[in-house]
Amino acid sequence: MLFSLAFLIIVNDELLGLEAITPWPVLGAALLGSLGLNLLFPKSAKWGGHPAWGRGEGAEGRESVGRVFYKNTFGDATKYLSGVVGRVEAENAFGSMQIYFTETLLEGHRAQVEVQSSFGNTVLYVPAVWKVVMDVRVAFGNAEENGNCNPYGEDVLYVGGSVNFGNLEIVYVGEEECAGSEKAVIFHGVGKA
Repeated sequence: MLFSLAFLIIVNDELLGLEAITPWPVLGAALLGSLGLNLLFPKSAKWGGHPAWGRGEGAEGRESVGRVFYKNTFGDATKYLSGVVGRVEAENAFGSMQIYFTETLLEGHRAQVEVQSSFGNTVLYVPAVWKVVMDVRVAFGNAEENGNCNPYGEDVLYVGGSVNFGNLEIVYVGEEECAGSEKAVIFHGVGKA
């Protein structure tokens, strides 16, 4: 999109009075703008499944055997997962997203959650009997756990991805919370973690 605009500016530089900054500065600006937008709004993996979930205007989702893809842009969306899950991908941009794992079984007692959150708030509700391992890249945002998980749990949820200028929160729910348990957490990047 930005390169199309740059091309139009280059072609009409005399009409616009921009002869002094064409063509290289305009192409450079288009390149940097495209890179910046791709960092803020990464493209998602695609697979078949069901149509949209959630309440937000920009909420959409797909589900296939053991896999869930959920995307929210400029909205408020909530998803209650059920059944057996092996991989969940969640993208949230400029919105609020809540995903509940409370009625979910993990495929082979293991599952991967990939979170991409830009300028938004993402909350994962996870049973306290699960072990959660976070490997999240944080840039000027926050990734935190509220409550205690079971560090020796049979079910392990691996949470990866990136948080840019946003918030990722994992909330442990259930009566089986382990008081004073260790948490397996790894953070990469800049910002509060």
